[in-house]
Amino acid sequence: MGEIAAEAPDIDALVKELQQRVQARFEAGEYPPDLERELRAHFEDVVRERQLPDRFAELMRRVDDAAAFSPHRIQLISSLPGGRRLHGLIASVVRRQVTGILDQNRLFAIAVRDLLTRIIQSLPEQQAAAGTTWWDIPEDYQERLYDTRDAVVGTLAALAASLKVPGPVLVLETGRGELLTALRKEGMDAEAGEGNPLIDLDSRPDRSLAALALRRVIERLPAPEFSRLAGLAARKLRAGGRLGLQGIAPGRLHDPALPHPLPPDYIAFTLEAAGFGHPQIADTGKTYLLTTTLSG
Repeated sequence: MGEIAAEAPDIDALVKELQQRVQARFEAGEYPPDLERELRAHFEDVVRERQLPDRFAELMRRVDDAAAFSPHRIQLISSLPGGRRLHGLIASVVRRQVTGILDQNRLFAIAVRDLLTRIIQSLPEQQAAAGTTWWDIPEDYQERLYDTRDAVVGTLAALAASLKVPGPVLVLETGRGELLTALRKEGMDAEAGEGNPLIDLDSRPDRSLAALALRRVIERLPAPEFSRLAGLAARKLRAGGRLGLQGIAPGRLHDPALPHPLPPDYIAFTLEAAGFGHPQIADTGKTYLLTTTLSG
């Protein structure tokens, strides 16, 4: 008896869903002000971290290159006398509008790139463990799993308070931005990261962060990649810097976007091996909160 072919994904529905999510995030002003640097790190992640079949690799590199939107790539060359100066003057007048449009294009490029990666990874010859996908479940389904956004922000208040230290705080999370909101409610200088946390952390200067906050991120990484993340965190945090995360213990909650939930004792063991103190873990039902301090 022949093998039953896997049902093909509804591409039109996926594209529509991603378009709606990108537009909603843009209208809500949720993308960070330092978007260009963060997206550059994201595209580096795409090239260096994700393993795609050879026959797609070069095509995806071309997608990455084309998606590196920037005002600096707009040519000001003119054959008219004084044309270059005129173009430069016009560019300075409309720079804000052009930057806004480019930001929208960057966000859409991320969504399209992740959609293409997801489709490629669903092909029969693609190994299940190859690459890390950053697609997400719809926000109404997140509410079904985790509760309303405001309720989750309330749950994260204790974690945010434990990370209240002077200095920059990097927030690596996926979803509705609840952890970022909780930290900012505490008056903290919290900045949202984008894309693969390994690339984002690696791009930061050593000893530049006062705290690192994680939510719905480590469960996207295979266990060996979390070990690498812990090592990077130990390098990028200052001595005495704080690390906090909300995690999902295996069997507690099934989030289709988080394929690698890790036991909290393994998280604690890995962080201690990287140079952190013994973590404090609080059970919050479907999830747990973990906080620790970098030794030294």
